[in-house]
Amino acid sequence: MTLAVVAMTTFTASAQASIGAGYLNSTSSYKVDNMRARGDALNGFYAGVDYSIDLLNEFFYVTPGIYFSYLTGRQLAGNSFYKLAGTQTDMYLNIPVNLSVGLDLGRSRGFIFLGPTFSVGCASNMRLTGSSIIGTGSKTIDLYKETQMGRFDVLLGGGIGFDIREAARISVGYHYGVINRAKDKSLAYHRGELHVGVAWIF
Repeated sequence: MTLAVVAMTTFTASAQASIGAGYLNSTSSYKVDNMRARGDALNGFYAGVDYSIDLLNEFFYVTPGIYFSYLTGRQLAGNSFYKLAGTQTDMYLNIPVNLSVGLDLGRSRGFIFLGPTFSVGCASNMRLTGSSIIGTGSKTIDLYKETQMGRFDVLLGGGIGFDIREAARISVGYHYGVINRAKDKSLAYHRGELHVGVAWIF
């Protein structure tokens, strides 16, 4: 019984929970046959929680978490006869599992991290608005239902961070989706994601 209490106390003392939020920039890449193209960037935010478990004397941590992200962007096309505008809105639920190695600086800590992020698309919609000499119109497309895009992805990557006096954390990182999200396997669709954020440690 005493050993169990000591083990639980040690584990609790060596783990940190945090709640964080920040800026996201997402870019997409496409491949059809031998032709490659890049989609317009989407910008937005993320928010969520994670839990850092100290595995080696504040040097090596594993940090699982769960985050929600919201992204949006506008695309324009047309000529002197017509104009077409599309506003894309994406929402994701992400589960990162990062490993980090750091340097303890008293009550502060600098670190690098890497690992996978398991991602599922909650929604992806494109609002199209067109105008020409014969009139105007609009339509909203569910990209998961009406295109060849799949919901699931695994993003791999990493970044750097800094814990300030065991109270706040700043981080920047990049992850790239390794799963081809195109349902038609003659196509290829991947996305990358840059994030910059802050978190409060408790």
